[in-house]
Amino acid sequence: MSSAPSPWVLGARSETGYVRSVNEDRMGWTRTPYGDVFAVSDGMGGHLGGALAAEITVRTLQQQLALIPPASNRFGDHVRQAFLVANRDVFTKREANDPLTREMGATGVALVTSGARFIVAHVGDSRAYLWRGHQLRQLTRDHTRVQGMVDSGLLSAQQALTHPDASVLDRAIGHQATVDVDVTDWIDLEPSDMLLLCSDGLCGYMTDAEIAAILSAGGDPQACTNRLIEAALGKGGHDNVTVQLVRFAPSTMRTLNRALARPAFVAPACIGLTAIAAYVMAANQMDSYRKQVAELRADLQNVAAAPMASAASAAPPASAASTPAPALPNPAASAPVIALPASAATSSARPAPRPLPSGASSAVVGPAAAARSQALPHTSAATTKAKPAARPGHVNPPPPHQQPSKATLSGGTASGPAATPSDVVPAGGASTPSAEPAPSASAAAPP
Repeated sequence: MSSAPSPWVLGARSETGYVRSVNEDRMGWTRTPYGDVFAVSDGMGGHLGGALAAEITVRTLQQQLALIPPASNRFGDHVRQAFLVANRDVFTKREANDPLTREMGATGVALVTSGARFIVAHVGDSRAYLWRGHQLRQLTRDHTRVQGMVDSGLLSAQQALTHPDASVLDRAIGHQATVDVDVTDWIDLEPSDMLLLCSDGLCGYMTDAEIAAILSAGGDPQACTNRLIEAALGKGGHDNVTVQLVRFAPSTMRTLNRALARPAFVAPACIGLTAIAAYVMAANQMDSYRKQVAELRADLQNVAAAPMASAASAAPPASAASTPAPALPNPAASAPVIALPASAATSSARPAPRPLPSGASSAVVGPAAAARSQALPHTSAATTKAKPAARPGHVNPPPPHQQPSKATLSGGTASGPAATPSDVVPAGGASTPSAEPAPSASAAAPP
């Protein structure tokens, strides 16, 4: 017997019903070195014979299945052999010269588990179901005459429920010296799976849809078992009804279920789960914020790098940048060069113009007239009489109130601060700059 805690939660109940006086059904649960074994048997052949056949079947199955080596790789063969031993024992009792046991026999269904997997074996019309994900699946096939008619298409499943030969067996434990046993392969288990073993007192009076509706209502295995029994008895209670309902619950799940059943544990557990949920939500929000910041930084870097990339693409190649550009003509080179007096070149502030003599007006016009009034000779251009033009090479004497400039241009005089040709009107009234003599390239040094 295994010392590890069982991963199964059991609900079990058997009722005689409202018509019969003896319950000929038997069931059992035993623990083995490799796992748990559950069995249900429905006896037949009279009150005493039926009950005895069911008792022998369950007891023999428990004994033989417990002998299977845990490491055996022929589990299915060992399970089949256990049924054959039970069939031999029942058949031996039946051959005795006792009228009470002469017609006895039994059905049998066994659930053999090992860890998170199981095997189902059966003879007769006792059934096994798997309840998983709100879906009910029948794991066995009835060994009855009516089921053969359903398989051949002569009857529907609904018609088989009310057929007069519904309980006539084609195969049973103890009727013959040997018997064929149906054994499934290993089936993997999932947490919260439930397995239902029952006699025909349940499945012979209730449809699979009605059984599934009761299991869908939920509850622990014993509560579901009670509802199934009551529903079957509600159909009239003409037969014995036996149900074993087991739920696969690993130790961690069972520990959690027991803890949740305690009120003192519920409040702290809810607080802890709420805190964990809040932390997870905050962590998710922080991750989202970090991603947004990273994307924003990437966008800013792309925006900043765009002008630099465009400038780099617009810059000329290195060979073109090193080639000197052709020299453009300088308009200032052809303009007249006017030498400034030393005092005017070094002083940033110009002296105020002296007052003109009475009756005289300035012959200088334009924006620079006031600034050059001191340096240019005063003329009477405002009068109708024009002064004669200066002869070549002759220098007109300046008026008494102004000293001549020390810088002399070839072919003429340099008068005052920098004056542009457009600002000076020559004596005679012409204002065209080309009328002035072309200055030399450099000013002559004073004598």
